[in-house]
Amino acid sequence: MVDEDKELILDFTQMDEGLAQQGAKLKLTLYSLLGVKDYRRLFPLPTKIRGTSSQISSFRAAAGGEKRYMNSVKKHGLHDPRTYATKTRLNTAIRNFERETGMKWPIK
Repeated sequence: MVDEDKELILDFTQMDEGLAQQGAKLKLTLYSLLGVKDYRRLFPLPTKIRGTSSQISSFRAAAGGEKRYMNSVKKHGLHDPRTYATKTRLNTAIRNFERETGMKWPIK
């Protein structure tokens, strides 16, 4: 459990912490953005995200793509053409994120 007084800082520009630690921070941030049950109680906001504008933009696009894909699966099912289209856009956003940050997307 994380202390409630501490904030989670995800910094794409400081890769000297190691990819594993940055990946763990990214995963926690995604859980926060995607609404995992009781997440805010365990890891309260604010969460700070730092990096170049293209890194932050690619992160937002990939995180938003994950949410849209999950909503599409729930609404239409896995084999619906709309879900396939959403997944294709998500994959593009993930590739852009990985290229911009040098990090692997933690949700597969």
